[in-house]
Amino acid sequence: MGDFNCGYQVQGNSKSKRTAEELLELAIQVEKCGASAVVLECVTKDLVKQITDSLKIPTIGIGAEDACEYCEQIRIAND
Repeated sequence: MGDFNCGYQVQGNSKSKRTAEELLELAIQVEKCGASAVVLECVTKDLVKQITDSLKIPTIGIGAEDACEYCEQIRIAND
């Protein structure tokens, strides 16, 4: 499972370290490498929707709005 832990700053907006295009490409690459799902943390709603629509594997959101397929709160150990 790929985990897009972007820290505590929202990613995919104009103020973030990573651009929306970089995160989308990373998600596609993670899927190509065989991931069974992707966890998106602190990603903008528009980008979450774009990533979810681009992948065949499930997206799971943690503080990533409600555009993921699975938006329930999950707890990551050592987080």
